[in-house]
Amino acid sequence: MSEESAAEKRALYVIAITFFLLAIDITWEAVKSLIIVPCRDHLGGVSLAVMPTLAFAKQRIGKEMGSRDLAAHSKKTWVCSCLSLTLLLGVGGYAVVGWWWADPVGALAMLPVILWQGWETLSEAREPADHED
Repeated sequence: MSEESAAEKRALYVIAITFFLLAIDITWEAVKSLIIVPCRDHLGGVSLAVMPTLAFAKQRIGKEMGSRDLAAHSKKTWVCSCLSLTLLLGVGGYAVVGWWWADPVGALAMLPVILWQGWETLSEAREPADHED
């Protein structure tokens, strides 16, 4: 196995682990917010403006370079974009109709996607280095 493919495998493992850590953090924050009414965070708009562009660029460059780890990281960036949209919808639901629970419930609804991406990235990290999609 070349040094580059070994480094790429390590990067894929790290990215897979970050998906799982993200799922744990979201679960913790959502459950905490459902138990204790949260204060509202308004940073989602900035994230939603930047993250899809960054995700698209990572995905395109990852494909051009044949970099599985950059392509996997682009998926995480897409997930973050969806979480930002969920956050804004939750804040909007709270502001318009007083649904304090909309943001944490929306975040929990994202968990299957996050966990799926984590498992997919972990599976990709376990594949032989010469695997082509």
